[in-house]
Amino acid sequence: MRRATMLLLACAIGLVACGDSIQYADPPERELQMPSDHPTLSGGKRPGAQGDPHGSTGEADPFREADVGGGGVSTVPKDKVWFTGRVELDPSIKLPKTYAIFVSAGMPPKGRPPVLSRIIRDQPKFPLEFVLTQGDMAFGETKIDRPLVLYVILSESGVVLAKQGLYIKTAMHGPFDPESKDVVLKLKRP
Repeated sequence: MRRATMLLLACAIGLVACGDSIQYADPPERELQMPSDHPTLSGGKRPGAQGDPHGSTGEADPFREADVGGGGVSTVPKDKVWFTGRVELDPSIKLPKTYAIFVSAGMPPKGRPPVLSRIIRDQPKFPLEFVLTQGDMAFGETKIDRPLVLYVILSESGVVLAKQGLYIKTAMHGPFDPESKDVVLKLKRP
């Protein structure tokens, strides 16, 4: 018992002694001064910096009207049709109770990155007619000036990247020239 008491006392003294080495820092009393052109967390400049729309310089923000998504501001109308056609279902595929179909066009040979993509929900019937327009642009405004490959994804979860339940991504079809009509895509296991 005496040994246990001595061990407990030694541990207590050790903990108290170690606690003296902890130092606490006080926060700075003044705000850290940054150069006026130093970027902020939101990606802009500090107030008063050149090009800051909230600053006091009066100069216009050069990025306010720019579309930096993928190639500048598009002059192509959203209803511009790039591809039309139909998706035919392989008879060996048993459709789940709920699913969505994604029809996409992308850069050859693997369809990456996708340029156009349209989701068709609510268990569409086959053969499925599709139209890919400028409004289906996947990322920013990519200039479509070359042939693209087309592909189809069937997703039971309704999410293009969530491979839960039945998930089929077809092989690439094409490449097809922009504005191709009557494209036939086969939904079958690759």
